[in-house]
Amino acid sequence: MRITGWWKRAAIIFVTLPGAAMFPAAAQQVVGVSAIIDVSNGNITTYSATEVDYNTSLYYEPYIEGYLYQDGNLIGAGSATANTTSNCDGTISSQVAEGCIQKPLNYGSTYEIESDHYLIMAFAYYDGTNYYYSNPEGFLPGSGGAGTDLSNFGPGGGDPYVTYAYLYLGSTAVIGTVQAPANNTPMLTGIQPDVWPAGMTTPGVVFTGQYFGTNPPALNISDGSISYYVTSSHDTQLVADVTVQPGTPDEDVDVSVTSNGYNGQPFQSANNGQPTGGSVKATVRLPLASPEITIIA
Repeated sequence: MRITGWWKRAAIIFVTLPGAAMFPAAAQQVVGVSAIIDVSNGNITTYSATEVDYNTSLYYEPYIEGYLYQDGNLIGAGSATANTTSNCDGTISSQVAEGCIQKPLNYGSTYEIESDHYLIMAFAYYDGTNYYYSNPEGFLPGSGGAGTDLSNFGPGGGDPYVTYAYLYLGSTAVIGTVQAPANNTPMLTGIQPDVWPAGMTTPGVVFTGQYFGTNPPALNISDGSISYYVTSSHDTQLVADVTVQPGTPDEDVDVSVTSNGYNGQPFQSANNGQPTGGSVKATVRLPLASPEITIIA
């Protein structure tokens, strides 16, 4: 996954390994990345990766650990190696170990994504008498396991025992405080149905528009005898059951929406925005009288 050009904030390290026995004249490069790649729709998404060049990938496997903190508290963690499916975009690479963490966003909190970057090495073989293990780069001891593929090991015989070890290269981190976005004035553009019978409840009235907010907004109706009950709401739509009291005369009423902000934060004005927008008309009508049936003998 290449995130160049669309990350919000990123920290990058470049590590050059000395030419080892397998490439005595070549330097091998490793890139480590921590990034906050998205803050939207009530979530924060981070990215962690360890990437190696082709030559390095022939002998080392990149490994990544990511830790996401909110106000100093660990809220998410994960790890990955190369040659596994990325949980970021579903790709598989032999040169990149990467992972994404997504958590609910709390505006006003400080977030830190810390990524620890490693290489994994496996050098071991059994010559029938002894186990041999090469550790030229000073890897930390790791876990081991028996293998059956002799083609990757030196001369000898028997079932090889493979020891995996980890070389810690360093860490990257990004820290930032997420402020609540400024809000625009809500705009009510339509009501359906927009005719409400007096003395009845009209269920499922749909109020459409934009900038209503993700906190439950409020309806303002010019006739105080008309009440409502919100059944669902989001930034561009509110659905409510509207009740008109008996005896309410035929009339047009003004309806507007008041935004209460986003993601638990109160309304934050942007571009001189106001929490209450302009109004749209709805109509109250007396219900049709029941027809009288006259039986003529």
